[in-house]
Amino acid sequence: MSPKVISPSQVNTYRNCPRNYYLKYVLYLKSPIESPQLVFGSKIHSMISKRIFVSEDAREQQMLTRAQKFLETLPPGGLIETSYEDKSNPAKFYGDIQGQRSVAVFDQLWEPDDCLGLDWKSGSLHTSYADQYEIQGYFLSELYKQKYGVPMKRLPFKFLADDKTYEVKLLEDEKSYKKAERAVKNVLSNIENEKFDKKCSGLCSYCDNSMFCPLDL
Repeated sequence: MSPKVISPSQVNTYRNCPRNYYLKYVLYLKSPIESPQLVFGSKIHSMISKRIFVSEDAREQQMLTRAQKFLETLPPGGLIETSYEDKSNPAKFYGDIQGQRSVAVFDQLWEPDDCLGLDWKSGSLHTSYADQYEIQGYFLSELYKQKYGVPMKRLPFKFLADDKTYEVKLLEDEKSYKKAERAVKNVLSNIENEKFDKKCSGLCSYCDNSMFCPLDL
């Protein structure tokens, strides 16, 4: 059971809970209740991509100001995402990762002269999630290299809730690269072998498919 296309969010969903992956990406179940965090994050991403840095909401304004200041430290220009659903999104890259059709989306990227990418996060930086950040970085850097024929030099993830920055390590650290590569390989193998057992953790209370989890599906 190989997916038609695999993304870093799918891989990280599987690693957090194989059952949630099964419900979300195999059965295509979707909670009728939208996560407030996802709705807010999508709004912030959309405002930044449209270069709207003013809001009457104090929380939004704080994040937008942080984003604007961070952009001032980066080269001008670059390609900016539109939306994930937009088929012509210039920041949405397809390619092949470990023999699997793959997709990943930059929030902004700069072409080979700078070899730079950028991802906005509306939450706070948690070092315990570093493996997830590196897996996302693995997808983005691999697809960037396939498209342009050169490796990325830098890929920061900017966390707007606490104004912290995570620099993807695998671009320069072979050990981090191999770790992410192995993690993706293991997930693809487990999906192929239909291993979808439930994994209970503190994340269960935030799961958007928690209402479906107890059902015999």
